[in-house]
Amino acid sequence: MRNRSPIVLCLLALVASACGGHRPPPRPDPPPPIIEGRDPEFRGTCGALYQALYGRAISEDLMTGCVDRARHGATGDELRVWLATMPPPAPAAPAWPIRVQGEYFVDAHGAPFVPRFESLLTALAVTHADAKKALEAARARGANGIRVFGGHLAWANQTATSARARLPWLMETARDLGLVVELAILTDSREGGYDIEAHVVETLRILSRYPNALPEMANEAFHDTQADIVTDPDAFCALAKRAVKTAGYRGEWALGATLQWSRSPL
Repeated sequence: MRNRSPIVLCLLALVASACGGHRPPPRPDPPPPIIEGRDPEFRGTCGALYQALYGRAISEDLMTGCVDRARHGATGDELRVWLATMPPPAPAAPAWPIRVQGEYFVDAHGAPFVPRFESLLTALAVTHADAKKALEAARARGANGIRVFGGHLAWANQTATSARARLPWLMETARDLGLVVELAILTDSREGGYDIEAHVVETLRILSRYPNALPEMANEAFHDTQADIVTDPDAFCALAKRAVKTAGYRGEWALGATLQWSRSPL
């Protein structure tokens, strides 16, 4: 076979390249167009998502980042996931006492208060060191309150008397950590061997000294471990009203879990 000239070889190489021998890399897709004119809507969405996640207003820095993602086409679910990956906000300074306005809790300034409470039911039965460790851990997780049993607890070695004796320490420690204490005053009232009404009065007198108190008159007032006067709604309501008046308690209180909050004095 005769030798081909350099010109012919060059032409053959060009044809091979054009036929797919050396394809150029694919071009990346162009970025989606930026959405203009919807910033108020995006700010509302970002603010609502953050409020639902953390129970407080979004910072302006996070708002800027969230709105920028929305402008570039992020969906609501994508924005929620992004916000959830952000470090949790530093706890806001408490504005106590908490009160009821309509159907919702508000703080002392009338701003919405979203309870993020943890159950530390035996905080009055364990050692101070263990209780403080649990309180600090709850606060670090973003809790703004705790729920505690404040009556007799045979299974936890707690009596009504010991609960009242330890209550001031718990209230002060929780206050210093920025935590509300929802205290279920009556537990095991059927066989606890304590004066039910006197216990409620004395506990309310202690709680009245602390702005971070939210008394709950009984844990599960309908439970079979509660005395008859507690499981009878009318009798229990009358007892609670007498105790509130006798103690001079002027804050918010609940008759029991699942029952409506009331404002004192009555």
